[in-house]
Amino acid sequence: MFNRRIIKYLEKWKDFPGRKPLILRGARQVGKTVGVKLFAQKHFQDCIYINLDDVSQIFFAAGSPNKLSASSS
Repeated sequence: MFNRRIIKYLEKWKDFPGRKPLILRGARQVGKTVGVKLFAQKHFQDCIYINLDDVSQIFFAAGSPNKLSASSS
């Protein structure tokens, strides 16, 4: 597996006491998803992954927007 430069950035984000939710944007096929998944496996017990490329899958999986917000709290 490739060493992802993004991991060091994500570790700084995690350690910042006033951190906000993480939103990653960028070009396709550069390793954003793989980097975040590797980071999450190493540093967190739970992680919610939402791919906004296909919002219909979010509502299908949750059943409705209300269930999605209730299940993530």
